[in-house]
Amino acid sequence: MGGLDLRGRTPVATIGVHLPEGTTVTGRPAGCDETGTHLHTCRTPILLLEKAGSTFGFVLRVDRVVDGGAKGPVATRNDDPDLRISTFDPQLAHLTAEFTISHG
Repeated sequence: MGGLDLRGRTPVATIGVHLPEGTTVTGRPAGCDETGTHLHTCRTPILLLEKAGSTFGFVLRVDRVVDGGAKGPVATRNDDPDLRISTFDPQLAHLTAEFTISHG
């Protein structure tokens, strides 16, 4: 089932993005706001059909190498009272990812 809230113009999902240590954002996509050091909140469009996707293309500059690789978690948040993600997908635990910037 897709998500839709055209009347309230509420994004289908809110995504928390924690960019890796040792990086600087040089380009932030529309729909994303900086909410703390290395923290961004991104919102999907108000309409996503079943099996559709939404991407957020950050441009990062690597300022320094972090031993073991610099990691940044990405997770879908369920914090919008008008359109809860759990209504469409009750198993939020699998709506997370992590990316790593490594050297060598």
